[in-house]
Parts: sequence; C-alpha cells; structure tokens
Amino acid sequence: MGIYDFVPLKEGDSNRKVMEAEHYYQEGNDLQYKQRNYTAASESYLKAIQLRPDYIEALNNHAQNLRLNIKNYQEAFIYYTKVIELNPKLEDTFFSRGLCKGHLDDLLGQIDDYTKVIELAPTSDNFVSRALIKKKAKDYTGVVEDCSQAISLNDNSSYAYQFRGEAKAELSDFKEAIADLEKAIEIEESKAKRDPAYKPMLFGALKSCSEAKFAVNDFQGSLDDAAKLVSLFPNHPLSYALSARAKEKLGDVDGYSKDMSDFKHLNDQHVKKYGVSFEE
Repeated sequence: MGIYDFVPLKEGDSNRKVMEAEHYYQEGNDLQYKQRNYTAASESYLKAIQLRPDYIEALNNHAQNLRLNIKNYQEAFIYYTKVIELNPKLEDTFFSRGLCKGHLDDLLGQIDDYTKVIELAPTSDNFVSRALIKKKAKDYTGVVEDCSQAISLNDNSSYAYQFRGEAKAELSDFKEAIADLEKAIEIEESKAKRDPAYKPMLFGALKSCSEAKFAVNDFQGSLDDAAKLVSLFPNHPLSYALSARAKEKLGDVDGYSKDMSDFKHLNDQHVKKYGVSFEE
C-alpha cells in the first residue's frame, strides 16, 4: 500500500464509482507521463476527483501536473492544500505547495511550508532549502541559523557553507564569510575531481568568495578566485568582470583592458541569446 492509499472511501461510494475513478486516474497518468497531453490529463484527473473527492493520489497528481506542466500555480496550490487536508504528514506535498507559493511571490508562505517540511523531516537538505528562501526574503540572520543547523547534520553540505557565507557577507561579517565560502569551494572541488558533473556547482561559491575578498581589499585573493572562474567558466561574462576589477586595483592596466574587452564581448552574446545583461 502506498502513502496515498490509506484514505477510506466515503460512505455511499459504490464500486462503480471507485472503478470509474481508478480508470480516469490511470488515464490521467498515461496522458501526463506517456503522451504528455497535459490539458487532457488534467481533465481526466478532475473526473476521477469528481467521482471520489478524497482520492488523494488523483488530487496529488493533478496538482503536480498543474505545477510542473501547465504552470498554473494558483490552482496547483488549491489541490496540494486538499491533499494536505487529507493527510497532513506528507512532507513532499508541503514542499510542493511551498514551491507554488514561491512562484506566487509569497516567500513568507513558502517559508511556512518549508518549516512544516522540517518538522516532518529535519534533514540537512531541508534546512538548506528553507535557507535559500530566507536568502531571497533577505532574512540573512535566518539563513545563517538554518545553514548552521544543516551543517550540524551534514558537514559536507557545500550549499550550506555557500549560503551561510553569502549571508554573512550581507551582514558584513566578511572574515567568517570567506571562511565559509572557501569551505564550500573545497568541498565542490573535491567532488568535481571525482565527477566533472559537479563543476558547475563551483561557480556561485567562487564568485561570492571573490566578491567578499574584494570587499576587504584582498585584491590578490579576489583575483585568484576570479582566475579559477575564468579557467572553469571561460564563456561566462562575470568571470572576466571579477578578474578585471581585481586587476585594476592591482595596477595591471593591460590585464584589466583585456578582461573588460572579453567581458563586453561575452556579455553582448549573452544579451542576444538570453536577453540578460551583467553590466551594472
């Protein structure tokens, strides 16, 4: 029996309704996962729910289809809430509803749902997830607290060190910020040596560490991190922007000019491709 199967049928439900609801539920799954006809899948799930309003699997899969595929976050929120009303101990459903709240710009609501997730499953990853939303909400003290909890549960969590370091930098605690960010870099470099797929995870920590060192006038340290960015991410405009400003402070005029030229070239390409500029 699955976690959704425990809900009893309401009094008066007939075997016919149960069988019809199951038919529409399976039809919805086929349409969503195999045929990728998401609108039709939604219609099938709704037929199943109409026959059995407490059919928690149909409610959940309908909400998932609305969130992931149709991008109707308000409706998905409603159906995830129905699932929670039927079973308030499903951490994944609170997390998914929190994602909907985030898309609806309700960061405090998202934090509330992630708090419930933590109550149900106090794991390192769940503390990091809430820390990320607190970071978006500019609750940097809260980020430090959540990331410290995450590290106490898993001291190999690079994201916990990175987010805590970035929050400490926002709080002007640059010495501690740099220590956390260097730890995040150390962890991710070790992972990347074993598996190159981890290399992209280094970008954020290296960028933030370079910026934190620049803020305390450690221009050589800032340049060293920027040089790693240029080596690892030679097509990203910010790699050259961070390198250029450190070289300018160190009096490397030629190096500054070359990096700025590379930055402008790559930034123009980025604007054409993505419509986003990194120029301040």
